[in-house]
Amino acid sequence: MDCKLMELSIFLEELKMKRDQVAQLDLELSRLNLGLIEKESELHAKTAYCRQLELKLAKSNQEIKKMNDDFGALTKSHQQETSRQEAAILDYAEKLRKVQMEKQCLTLKSSHFEKEIKEVYGHVRTVVNGLPKLHSQLESLAECLQALENKQLKLIETCEMIQVYASRIQKEAEGKWKIARESRANQNELEKKLCATEAQLRTVEGDLGKSDTAGLLRKQKESLSHQLEMSKQREDKLRLDLGREREEKLDLQRKHEQLLFNLQPPCICFVASATLNRAFLHEEERWSMFVGQMPNVTVSTGREAVFTCIIDNVYNFKVAFLRVDTQTILAIDDTVITRSARVTVRHSIDKDERLSTGQRKTWQLYLKDVTPSDAGGYMCQLNNFEPMVSQVAYLHVTVPPDILVNESSSDLTIKEGGNATLKCSAIGYPEPNITWRREDYQPIDMNQSVGVVEGSILNLVGVHRRQMAAYLCIASNGIPPPVR
Repeated sequence: MDCKLMELSIFLEELKMKRDQVAQLDLELSRLNLGLIEKESELHAKTAYCRQLELKLAKSNQEIKKMNDDFGALTKSHQQETSRQEAAILDYAEKLRKVQMEKQCLTLKSSHFEKEIKEVYGHVRTVVNGLPKLHSQLESLAECLQALENKQLKLIETCEMIQVYASRIQKEAEGKWKIARESRANQNELEKKLCATEAQLRTVEGDLGKSDTAGLLRKQKESLSHQLEMSKQREDKLRLDLGREREEKLDLQRKHEQLLFNLQPPCICFVASATLNRAFLHEEERWSMFVGQMPNVTVSTGREAVFTCIIDNVYNFKVAFLRVDTQTILAIDDTVITRSARVTVRHSIDKDERLSTGQRKTWQLYLKDVTPSDAGGYMCQLNNFEPMVSQVAYLHVTVPPDILVNESSSDLTIKEGGNATLKCSAIGYPEPNITWRREDYQPIDMNQSVGVVEGSILNLVGVHRRQMAAYLCIASNGIPPPVR
């Protein structure tokens, strides 16, 4: 019994200790609850502050959106005003170009009229100064008229024969000159068509999927080139015939002068020789001709192009260079008409004893820093008679290849066993040739192993992991450097 009481007292004592511990735990829990309440109040305060910040941020976003809308409206208005001003500037530039061309034409006409007026004044002064001499020659002629009557009859018969023969040659020459002018006009039309065809061909070659149109344009270009070459051969033959007839005329002139020189007094020789020289003057003045064909020019972008035009017997005629497709006058003689600082013109004179004037002029047009837009026909024109004779040469601008990244494939991820298509587009002139190879120089697996694949598209069928690699697209057209 005592033992049980002892145990019960021990148990009660332990229970009392546990109650004390529970009381302490309750106090600790109360303290923690107070701390939690404080933290919750702080959290509520911070949450309210965050809501205020969100409201301010939403208001700021609305203000920013309004400012963006206002800025967009101002930008659109500014772009419209800029477009209107650019259109006005282009219209003014076009009017200014037309006025400049009219001014150039008026300047040429004015210089031509001034030259004619000076020539008329010169003839008048010559006639006035020669009147006393003519009177003395007439008196001398009257004194020796009886003695030279028989010789004059012989001279008349010889002159009539020469005139008949010269008239026949003159009629033949006029007919051939007419044919030559028609041939030259036909050549000008063919050259314009050829220039337009080349421009279309360059445009079509730059577009993909138009190989049939490009083929037709190439055939049309070859046909026009053949027609132009045949026309130039006919014109060269006519010029050779006219050259032989001109030599015959010069022989007649020399015989006539020799015949008159043997007569006395000298006044008859002077008058008749001057008359014959005037008869041959018009034919000699228009005997200006090109020496050979002005060669075509092929240069790379950024280089200098030089057109060379050689002319015999230039006299006082004007030599001009023009752009065929736009009919823009680039230079007249030593004066550069266009405002481009890239254009210059030079000429040199070569002495030649075989020429009647002893002059052969070489004209050169220089075009610096050429661009693809400069490609086309360039004309060397000589304004000696209507229609004006001219030659056309073509400028071909080669452009190094360049790969179009936006139209070419990027990295591909394909499931094993699927198909992969790689595409590569490039531009340049001449048209680039595109090839594919692996960067690690391993063969490309396409039913059979090949080192290089040609074409803009690389098709890989049923790919496997051994075909996983970097594939290089290489574009080259003979103009360094090739790109990949």
